[in-house]
Amino acid sequence: MSEEQVTKHQLSTATKLADLGPHFPIPPRFRDGKISENTSFSFIPWDMEVEEKLADLMESSKTVGQFVSSMMGLLLDQFCGMDFQSKSKEEKVLLINQLEFSNVMYMYIYLRVDELGKELRLDVTCPRCKKLNKDYVADLETLDVEIKSPNIHPRTITYQLVRPITLEDGQIISAIEFDVNKWEYMERVTQEIAKNAAKMKSLMFENAIVHMKVGDQPVKGFHEVKNTLKKLKKVDIEKAMEMVVRNNAGPDMKIGGNCVHCQGEWFRALDWRYDSFFDSSSL
Repeated sequence: MSEEQVTKHQLSTATKLADLGPHFPIPPRFRDGKISENTSFSFIPWDMEVEEKLADLMESSKTVGQFVSSMMGLLLDQFCGMDFQSKSKEEKVLLINQLEFSNVMYMYIYLRVDELGKELRLDVTCPRCKKLNKDYVADLETLDVEIKSPNIHPRTITYQLVRPITLEDGQIISAIEFDVNKWEYMERVTQEIAKNAAKMKSLMFENAIVHMKVGDQPVKGFHEVKNTLKKLKKVDIEKAMEMVVRNNAGPDMKIGGNCVHCQGEWFRALDWRYDSFFDSSSL
C-alpha cells in the first residue's frame, strides 16, 4: 500500500483487549512466508518454580527485549495451534525473535491480565492541577488494540520520500517499503540505544525495511541499508517513522483517566517494566 492509499484504506481496525482475548492482533507470518490462520496463544501455569526461573533470566538477559523473549519462551503453552513447549530451545528462540513486535507486546500485556487480573494500580500526577492521584486503578481490559485482518489490512506500506536519496551509482531512491517490525529489533535495544532516540529510529527502520525503490522498482545492486538510512532527511525521518508506528498496529501503550481533584483528563505511557508491571505494588 502506498502513502497516498493510506487515506483510502485503513491499516488496521480498533478493538479492546477484552474483546480480542488470547489472540494475536496481527496474524503471524512465519519464516516460510506463510501467514497463520490460527492466531491463538495460551500460557502454562505461573508457579513458584517459574518465578525463580524468571528471576534467573532477568539477571542473565543483556536487554529488556531478550528477557521478554526468554520469558515468553518459558511461559508459552499453545502457539498458533502448535505445542510450543515441545519445540527445541533454538526453535523457541527463532519463533519469538521473528514474531511481530506488536504481537509480543500484546502477549506480554495479556499475560499480566491473565495472571494478575485486569486492574493495574499506579500513582499519577495530574498534568493540569499537579496533584497526585494516588492508587489510581486502570482497567487493562479496556486497552485499545489495533488489529490487522487478512485480505483487509495490508502488512506493508510504501512511503514516498519528500527528499529522494541519490546513491553513489546514480540511482535515486524515491520510496521505501516497510513491513511490520519484528521483535528481533527489541532484542537488540541496549540501554545505550534506548537512551538515544535517533538510534532507536534507525534500528526500527532497518528492521522494517522490505525494499528501497527507484520509481516503482526495487533498487538495483547491493546497498547497505544502514548507510543509506543515514541520508534520510529530517522531514522523511519523522513522516516515515509515523507511518511505521501506525503500520505496526497492536496495543496502544498508553492509559488515561480523569483527575480525582480537578476532573481534568490525563494520559500517560504504560509502564510495562517487569518489576512494576508484574509486581505486588500494581495490585
